[in-house]
Amino acid sequence: MQLNTGKRLTTVVILLLAFGGALGSFGFATLRIGQAWGASAILSELTFGTYNGSNFAKLPRYGRLMFSLRESFWFNKSRYYSTDGQDRWIADIVFPDVKNGFYVDVGSGDGVRQSNTKALDDRGWKGICIDPFPTGMDTRTARLFKDVVSSEKGHKVKFRKSGFMGGIEDDLNHTKDWVVVKNAETFELITTTLDEILSRADAPMHIQYMSIDVEGAELRALQGLSFSKYKVDAFTIEHNWEEPKRSQIRELLESKGYRNVFGRGRDDYYILSGLRGEGW
Repeated sequence: MQLNTGKRLTTVVILLLAFGGALGSFGFATLRIGQAWGASAILSELTFGTYNGSNFAKLPRYGRLMFSLRESFWFNKSRYYSTDGQDRWIADIVFPDVKNGFYVDVGSGDGVRQSNTKALDDRGWKGICIDPFPTGMDTRTARLFKDVVSSEKGHKVKFRKSGFMGGIEDDLNHTKDWVVVKNAETFELITTTLDEILSRADAPMHIQYMSIDVEGAELRALQGLSFSKYKVDAFTIEHNWEEPKRSQIRELLESKGYRNVFGRGRDDYYILSGLRGEGW
């Protein structure tokens, strides 16, 4: 009799421990999902200016739950490559239902590592990658242009080939004294403009996304783009905290109808004012 009582007590304790563990796991999962839901809602509201007008708000409740579940437990991690979430912002917040968008990646660097557009290729987008010394493009579907971009074409410039830090010598700022940059091989190249490359590529007039990361020449690159001819919905632009370039970029884009929604890492994120999502 005492033996049976002991077994019952042991069973009760085990059941209570299992129930407590399950309850704790459920609580932890609920917390993580809630955090992911809230983060996506805030990011959507920042992007579109209003939560009700965002793609996340358009999702049915179960859709928002499933999205938050994926995000909270890193089920999407392998799909993204950029350093500060540029690709996730475009793919999941701005254009989550677009499978045939078009992008332009200016200063694309490596086609996979730290790429802002590889994830878009994976989703079926088409686009252009521009870099005078690209690497890792074997798995990319983008058209590649090995050019150096500036505000005017036909100018001879010195370009330091230094991997992710490479750029036009006269435009390099805080990185120009870094050993890896100072010791980099220098090439003389002829500049071209975004207009010229887009024309050569027969790019569409409507471009969903443009990433610009050219180590100090971002403003010059923008100055070579005809905003009256090409409509770009969203930009991410590296600034490296360099003034007055960062402010000048913002002034230029705001004069063209763009809104600076937030900054993250070395990039500022811009969206065309009044743009609404395509739905999920």
